[in-house]
This record gives sequence, structure tokens and C-alpha cells, in this order.
Amino acid sequence: MFYKGSYLLLAVFILALFSASAVAADATLPASSWYAVAWVQATDTLHWINESGEQASIPRPVMLNEAGELTQKRLFISPNGRYLIIVSPLNSGNLGLGFYDFSTGQFIQTHEAQPNESLSLLPSADFTMTSSHFSIVLRNDVNGDWRILVFETATGDAVAQLLRTDPTLPANFMTDTAWWPSIAAFHIDEAMGTYVVQLQLVTDPQAMHTAFPSFRWYPEPPPLVADAPIVPDALPFSPIAGFDVFKPTGQVVFTGFEGNGTPSSPAIGNMIATQTSPDQLPVPLISNNAFTLNSAQWLRGNEWVGYRVQDGLFQPHFSVAAADGSTDVPLGPNISSIHGTPDGFLGVDASNWQVYHAIDLTMDGFSAFFGNTVFQAGQPFSIVYTQPKGATFTLTTIVESPLIGDLDLQAPNGASCPGAPAIRLTVGETARVTFTDGTPLNIRNAPSGEQLMQIPEGTVVTVIDGPSCANGYQWWNLSLGNGTGGWAAEGNQESYFLEPFDNTVEPIDPLRIAPTATPIVQIPGNVVIAVPLECPLSPPTRLQVGMLAHVDGTDGTLAMYSNATDEIPTYQLPIGTNVTLLDGPRCKGEIRVWHVSAVVNGSSVMGWVAEGYGQLYYLTPGLRPINAVIGAGG
Repeated sequence: MFYKGSYLLLAVFILALFSASAVAADATLPASSWYAVAWVQATDTLHWINESGEQASIPRPVMLNEAGELTQKRLFISPNGRYLIIVSPLNSGNLGLGFYDFSTGQFIQTHEAQPNESLSLLPSADFTMTSSHFSIVLRNDVNGDWRILVFETATGDAVAQLLRTDPTLPANFMTDTAWWPSIAAFHIDEAMGTYVVQLQLVTDPQAMHTAFPSFRWYPEPPPLVADAPIVPDALPFSPIAGFDVFKPTGQVVFTGFEGNGTPSSPAIGNMIATQTSPDQLPVPLISNNAFTLNSAQWLRGNEWVGYRVQDGLFQPHFSVAAADGSTDVPLGPNISSIHGTPDGFLGVDASNWQVYHAIDLTMDGFSAFFGNTVFQAGQPFSIVYTQPKGATFTLTTIVESPLIGDLDLQAPNGASCPGAPAIRLTVGETARVTFTDGTPLNIRNAPSGEQLMQIPEGTVVTVIDGPSCANGYQWWNLSLGNGTGGWAAEGNQESYFLEPFDNTVEPIDPLRIAPTATPIVQIPGNVVIAVPLECPLSPPTRLQVGMLAHVDGTDGTLAMYSNATDEIPTYQLPIGTNVTLLDGPRCKGEIRVWHVSAVVNGSSVMGWVAEGYGQLYYLTPGLRPINAVIGAGG
């Protein structure tokens, strides 16, 4: 239904077509009422799960010239389960989009985005329910420009595009670069008989907006709206606080804001509500005037609703309610995420990394375990796909990519080094031995040569030559600044041994964190819940899990620790660095710390940081102001 070719503004850099006979392995999936896919990042493998447990697994397909940490990659699987779209940094420094067919083991097409383009933090991609098309929002991190692209899934062709400067945008469409669109849903407009992308405009969360302008974009406009393909919509929900669309009916469940009081964050509302269509009023389902609710989503099709509770009394936890309001069951705080299936939902247990499948709501309140265990990984993973209710799962055979183990990881000088990770170092720049498990780095007299010495984690060096490929490693000649030096490997497929490091900013004294006992309390149902201690050396907290914040109030950088009990920091976060709060708080050494994710030197990192000391805050709620002056590396 779309016009082809005329909107293609991405630079296509490879069309990888391999015969099915060239693949390494395949796996047959038995028929099932639903499937889910788990991504184990430590092994970079995908695992297919159904109500009977794991059915198949393969190494994750990897694009040629793919770069970056695994935490920088996003995976999107079509509702029919057949197509995978990988969004990842490339060795060029730009973002890549790879279209992969699980049933053939082939990359259909791969695109390279324009410089400085990235995905936004908010909902920024979606498939049609039929899996025929895929839409994505790309935003320029430097000038604020954005564009929405529509692709044909089976070919990877870009077939439509909407730009911030498009002359068809209506007058009330916010075109200021401080605003950008998010995709609420990509589906079929039954009345028009064509595809439609439902959009919401969003801005910096510090603005505390609780309502956002919404629009409908018809990529192939029918005659009725041919002259105005973008029309106003009436979506009442905030994409920051969380929402979910049940595409077979268009019904939405969302986190809302109502009544008296002011929310502490635009990511936390005081109401979970449903709405059947934009021209009807929302129907409240759950209310909490303390503003503690977010992350609303449909479960069991649209029969149940899941949502997050962060009330400050107990650890944050999920709850599941019947859509008719008859049942509302809180889950244990060990459940880190929930995901709908046609017959119920999946709960990810982050305490021992396994998945529970529930088809009823008969579990006790705050249950740590429920239903049947359908997947056990023993290490962190994420659920990247669950089959939507109403979608037909068409994948019967999974074919492993022939590119696995034969990646073309290009060095700046054009040399390739199979088995080595993507190059991040540059001759003439400084680097640092990464903090991993305490193992020192070997320095040799030549690439893969004889060992001269070892240098400890955290040592800062200057890169003076390289890279040189030997025995599956990229080797760099390093100077230690005292007349000594030698060759060292940059890393392997599991981790980097050296990382880029800007030592032009003096770090603040590291915050020493000592273990402190956390008391537990007993609540009804015999479930033990940890309650954070008051942290007397920190100012009153202004943060909650799920919020966005930025580094502030320091003279240099903020120390980040891989574990809250570590004595030596893993990274330093410059002033102005934006972070996402993942867990916490914890009280260590009478200082409140939070588990956060951030981007440092172009790589995503996670660790524990202090909220503040005395009356000084190191973390301020909200993203860094656009015009703020930040320190080096920000």
C-alpha cells in the first residue's frame, strides 16, 4: 500500500543475502499457543520460550560492522515472530538498522542512519499488527531535528518519512527542537482503511507536563486527508509514565494524573486508567493520590492490567489487576519486569534470573514465586518479545545466521581482526585499564609477544601505535608515562581490557562505601521485604526508580561503582551526565546510593552512585537542561 523508493534517505551500506544451505544450524519450533524470546546478554544468545519451557536458542544475529556495548543495542521482533530488527551503533560511529529473517538466517537489508541520530529514551519504534511494516523515530542529538521512518518489514525498504520541517505539519504541531515525537501505536485505521502512526509529542521531563499533544500520521494518505496527512488526535496519557495499546480494539491502559497535589515526577502518576477510543473519556481503574504508579500495560490480552508501585514504604513492586477491577494482586519485589501473553503473563525473577508464567491471579499477595517456571538462565537477561494476543505466530524453523563467528570488524586503517571486539581506542589519545574482576593487564614486547609486566586496573596510559591484529586480538602500543610501555590487547568478545579515558578533568575524591546492614520487616503473607535505612549523611531523597536525573552539584566528576560495596569506582560521571534510575536506594556508609545507567565516552554503563552528601545534591531530577554548561565528557 506504500509508495516505494521515493522516501529512502537512509544510506544503505549492505544487502547481505546468503543461501539457507550456508547456515550453521537450525531449530524447529513446535506449535504453541504463544512464544516469548529472552536475550541473555552475557552469552549474546536468543532463547525461544513457551508454556512448556525453552524450545530453541541461537547466537544473536550480528550485523557486519556492528559496534558498541550490548547495552547500546535494541532488538525489535515482529508480532508474527519472524523478523528481527537490530538497532546498534556501527564502527562508523553512526546508528545502524539491520533487518533479519529468522526463517532463512539472512540479513535482508541493513541501513546506516545520519550522523548524530539516535533513538529517543521514550517509545520510539513499533510494528503493525500484521508485521508488514515497521516505524521508528530518530532524533539528532546535536541539533534536535527528528524524523519518523516507515519500512516494509519483508524487504527492509524505507517507504515513507516525516520530517520536523515537513510543510504538511499542522500549525499546532510543536516543531521547536525541544519537542520530539514518540510512537503511541502503529496500526490500521479501520475507518480510513489504511495504516496510521499515532504520535505523541514529548519534551524534557523537567517541564512536568502531564498532557502531551497527539496526532495521527497517514504515511500513505487516503483521498480524504491527502492534503493534510497529519491530523490532531486525542490521546490523554503521558508516554513518560507508561501506556500500552491493545491493537485489536485500540483500547489503551495508561498511567494518569488527576485530583489535587503535584506529582514528584512526570514518570509517576496517581491513576491507572483505560480508554476505549480517543473520543471517549478515560475510566479510572486504580487510584493512589500519593503519586506512586507507573508502567501500565495490558496482560492476558486486555483482560488484566499490570503496573508498577513505588510508594516509599516497601520496595518497588509490580501489581496485576483484573480490568474489571475485581482483583488486584501485588507481586514480590524480586519481580523486575512483567510481560503479557495471550493466556496470562510472564514475571522475570531478578533474584535468581528465571521466568514464571501465570494464567490466573490466585497467588498470594507479594508472592516471590508463582505459576510455572518456564525459563532459567542463572544470569541477567531481558524479554525482548512476547506474542501479542491476536497475532499469528508464523515462525516454525529458526535458522542460525552464517555471519556468526565471521564478523567484519573493521579497524580505522581498514584491517580486520576476526574475534576481536569493535575498536574504541585512537592513537594519540589516553586510555584506561578497565575495572573488571581485579585482573591486571599484561604488557608484552610485541603483539601477542613475550610478557614484560602487568599493570593494575585503573592505570591511565597513552596510545602511541596500533592497532595490530594477532591471535584474535587487536593490540595497541601503550606508553605508561615513565619511559616504559609495550603492547596490550584491547579486549575480547566478552569484555574490553582497555577503554577510552579523558583524564583532562580531575576526579573528585572517590566516595568510600562500606557495607551496612539493612533491616527487614515482616508483612502479612509471610513475605520478607527489605526496607531502606535512613541515610544520615545524605540530604532528603528527591528520586525514585524509573526517573531520569542528571549529575549536578559536584566540582569534577561523580564516582560510579559496579557494586554498592566496592571500594574502587569503575567510572567517573562528568557534570551534566544524564542517568536513568534502575534500583535503590541503598544506604551504605550512611550515604544513599542508587543503581543507574548512563552513557560514558559513547558506551552505556551501569553502577551505583551517591545522591548527595550533607545538603549538597549530586543527582538532580530530570534530564540535563539543553543549554547547560557541562564538564568534559558530558
